[in-house]
Amino acid sequence: PWPQPAGVGNQMSKDMNSQERIVQIVKLLVGKELTGMLNKDLATQLKQSPVTICRDLAILQKSGWVEPSPYGGYRLSPEFGRLSRVIARGFQKARLELTTEEDRYTGD
Repeated sequence: PWPQPAGVGNQMSKDMNSQERIVQIVKLLVGKELTGMLNKDLATQLKQSPVTICRDLAILQKSGWVEPSPYGGYRLSPEFGRLSRVIARGFQKARLELTTEEDRYTGD
């Protein structure tokens, strides 16, 4: 899981811009794929109004990155997980290509 977002609980403030809030929301939702988090809990953690967090969640939901949790609140969506797998596959492909090139130079 991600470490707790920097400043959560001690120095996040109302002057955080929307991009920063959205990144922090995603970080807070990591590891809570089953239960998710309530809007009010996200608002408390980020020291923001529930209305502000609601707008941010709407943006994330429109992008396909979050979805309503069956337990209430919001959680990261399967689409977000798919993005992670695409990145992991990219690294696997790069390792294979690097090994192939290394073998060309070493004759193995």
